[in-house]
Amino acid sequence: LELTYDKIHKLRKFCKKIDIDFICTPFSVEAAKFLKKIKVDAIKIASMDANNFLLLSHCIDTKIPLIISTGMCNYSDLLKIKKFTNKKKNISILHCISNYPSSLKDLNLKLISKLKKIFGKNYLVGYSDHSIGITACITALFNQALIIEKHFTLKKSNKGDHLHSSDETELKYLSSFAKN
Repeated sequence: LELTYDKIHKLRKFCKKIDIDFICTPFSVEAAKFLKKIKVDAIKIASMDANNFLLLSHCIDTKIPLIISTGMCNYSDLLKIKKFTNKKKNISILHCISNYPSSLKDLNLKLISKLKKIFGKNYLVGYSDHSIGITACITALFNQALIIEKHFTLKKSNKGDHLHSSDETELKYLSSFAKN
């Protein structure tokens, strides 16, 4: 959901206070400028904006680490993104299937290794998950994903994205698994 700039800024301050990274997704150049101003720890580009080179350019110019989700990209898009970001630093690429929720049989997690080959050693490659549970995230880790993005909820029975989001118990288990 979209938050006001004031609420995003308050969240940023809270994350700093409790020493956790604050990552945020802009959907406009104006929003990217705001994220630079409040010094977010990373900027996440949603799949629908992965080939929005105007937005990407502004985000790259911030010098803040950039995470690009590829859920709506084809092979040609991936090559354009690589060419556009090739000489830049702190760029990460996430494999993603943009169905909500995604079916385990459709996730094609072996694509993580293909993305590593396409983008090379200067990029971190990870996985953005929209499936139910954490099985896909654990499988992605076994496929050498270095970043896992998973939606979080306080209550899975709420309406909206909550069904495919992780609750506190799942997220703690996933975090512990990844660290091990």
